[in-house]
Order: sequence, then structure tokens, then C-alpha cells
Amino acid sequence: MTQEKRPRKKPKVTDINNWEPHKFDLDEEKENRWIFISKALDTYGLDVYEFRVLAHVGRRAGPKGVCNASQATIADCCGINQRKVMQALETLCQAKILEKTKTGRANHYKLNISSKWERPEKLEEFRSKGEKKQEDTSTTD
Repeated sequence: MTQEKRPRKKPKVTDINNWEPHKFDLDEEKENRWIFISKALDTYGLDVYEFRVLAHVGRRAGPKGVCNASQATIADCCGINQRKVMQALETLCQAKILEKTKTGRANHYKLNISSKWERPEKLEEFRSKGEKKQEDTSTTD
């Protein structure tokens, strides 16, 4: 039973022909560094999926720091499948990098300050719990 490899999902791009730089980058006199990754986050040990999902949640978080995007929307925008998004969000929430709240059926993700984060050594434990949970749900289906 060899499993056929699926093509990699491409990130959603609204209209690549109309892409423009961010308005803050248009003034070359200013030193605009609107992409900032703190050392705490850079050295935390997130995998590429967790980091990508966190970056998207951070970008989508409004002035109150809360992202209301669905997991399907996050998956489309990040170019990864929904199961990977679910696993990444689960790990980020267990690590207390994100805080999940629920309103009806919708999940909302709030960015936490780094002093609330769990120790990075616990990441593997969180990941293995998430994988175990995924296996349990797939065997009961």
C-alpha cells in the first residue's frame, strides 16, 4: 500500500498581478522594520508550520490582539492543510503562546506576551499529545 504523494498546497494569493509593497515601505528615507521577530520567539523551537500559523494569526490579530480567522481560512492563506493548522494551533495554545476562546462555534486566538509562555522544553510533549489526540480521533471515525 504505497500512498500517492499529493501536490503541495499553494498559499492563497488574491491577485499576484496587482501586488504592491506595504505603504510603510514606500518612504525610503525611513527605517521601516515592520517585520520584527523577537529573540524569545526565534529561539523558542517552533516548527515551520507552528511558526507560519503564528505569523498569520499575528498578522490577522486586530488592535485587541485577537484573530477571528477560521482554521480553513488560515490553511488557505498559509498554503498548508487544515489538519496541520489544527495541530499547530493546539501546540501554540498548549505552549500558551496563543490563548483560545470560543464564541458559539467560532474560535478566537489571542496573542500572549512571552512571560506567559511555557518553557520551550515542553514543546515536544505538547506535540506528542496533539499527535496522540489526532490518532485517537482518526481510529474512532
